[in-house]
Amino acid sequence: MKKYLLFFILIYFVLLFLPLAVSAIEYPFGTLGANPTPCEYMKTVFVWGLGIVGALAVVAIAYGGFRYMVGNVQPGKEIIYSALLGLLLLMASWLILYTINPDLATMKCELPSTGTTTTGTPSTGTPTTGTPSGTLTEQAARDRLASDGIGVKADCPVGQSTNCVDLEGIKSSTLTEVESLASQAGKDNVYVTAGTEGCGTIHATGLRSHCTGDKVDIRPNATLDNYIQTNYTYVGTRSDGAKQYKAPDGAIYAKESDHWDVLSA
Repeated sequence: MKKYLLFFILIYFVLLFLPLAVSAIEYPFGTLGANPTPCEYMKTVFVWGLGIVGALAVVAIAYGGFRYMVGNVQPGKEIIYSALLGLLLLMASWLILYTINPDLATMKCELPSTGTTTTGTPSTGTPTTGTPSGTLTEQAARDRLASDGIGVKADCPVGQSTNCVDLEGIKSSTLTEVESLASQAGKDNVYVTAGTEGCGTIHATGLRSHCTGDKVDIRPNATLDNYIQTNYTYVGTRSDGAKQYKAPDGAIYAKESDHWDVLSA
């Protein structure tokens, strides 16, 4: 029993010591940007903690195996069992979090923003119309982008959700972010490739997502990429590995493989 307690005390010591060690290192560190959010900081602690605890368990199993082979059979077994029990509890804890909500297990840091201001030239497009809560109809959203000279893929036919864009239910604030980007990086460099289509299939649901009208995808190009990466603040990587940049108004731009995933402020 004492050895079990010793192993768990060691785990807790590592998890408590790690934040202090990370805080003493200058940013950027690992996946942390220059100004990490509390969520990003804790995510780094969580990931490093899992790695270190896993490594310690492997070392303990190897040590127990060595003790077993040199004749200390019972002590070797106890060390191995303790390490395996620790690993089992670690995996069970992660599985419980994943079952409750996958975002808890991955510590997804894409949280709703509290920003309220925007930068760039105010929109000259069509006012918010058609649907409640500051959302737009398909036609109103397309008219607004067209009046600002911003390109967008064709509307999705019924039953189709790929190679097309639905804007029904898009939030006015989301289009304001697109217009702000176009006014700064050039409207010819901004082309919308995804909106509210594919909800629950192509695009994941969430408190603020494509499905709620808070996100759009924008086609990348060298000029646009350079503008975002130079003028916006790098804030670390998302749980899927996408690098994130924060605009002055609080909007988050995540660089995925073939598009910029834009979460409005």
